Amino acid sequence: MNLLVTGGAGFIGSSYVRLARRKRPNDLVVNVDALTYAGNLENLRDLESDRKHVFVRADIRESATILELLRRHAIDAVVAQQLVEWDPAFRRAQRLLVRDGSTGLTAISTPGGLAQVVATLIDNALVHGDGTVTIHTRETSGHVVLEVRDEGVGVADELVPHIFERSFSGAHRTGLGLALARDLVAADGGRLELAQPRPPIFAIFLAPDSADGD
Repeated sequence: MNLLVTGGAGFIGSSYVRLARRKRPNDLVVNVDALTYAGNLENLRDLESDRKHVFVRADIRESATILELLRRHAIDAVVAQQLVEWDPAFRRAQRLLVRDGSTGLTAISTPGGLAQVVATLIDNALVHGDGTVTIHTRETSGHVVLEVRDEGVGVADELVPHIFERSFSGAHRTGLGLALARDLVAADGGRLELAQPRPPIFAIFLAPDSADGD
């Protein structure tokens, strides 16, 4: 999970940031401070080489900046939200929804849009798939990748070229859902693919966040 800390360059705030890094070493800490009367970068000097700490000089009243930070660092939050929201449906179906892979990944995405896409893929796996559904997150040299997998029979070869068509009709379709999901990902500069038809793996490729906090 990613943490957004405000006022993290002050004496108390910087102490909390260090505590968070010790207690949650796999989590990214995004530290926002306007560096006014109490904020001082000297308080963060020992974190300069910490790749899991990102400092952003900004005022929390700058709503556009804060929304952009949330957009860039939303992967873990979106996955966690989906696990909670879909848990009752999977319990009723006596199936499992799990998450594995890397945490603390940062990518450029719109949280609401990404949540809709992941929900569409989970719904597709619940209705048309079988067995455990896994949300797997990883990073390649050029992308942050979020995959939704299940253990079902997958997509027949003749259906693969049409799976994202709005007019597609078939036993394994989600129809407009998958088409819109692909458009939502594309709007963030990413892409949605059927990475493997059997067993099925749908993969969301997003641009990694290369911001250094400047």
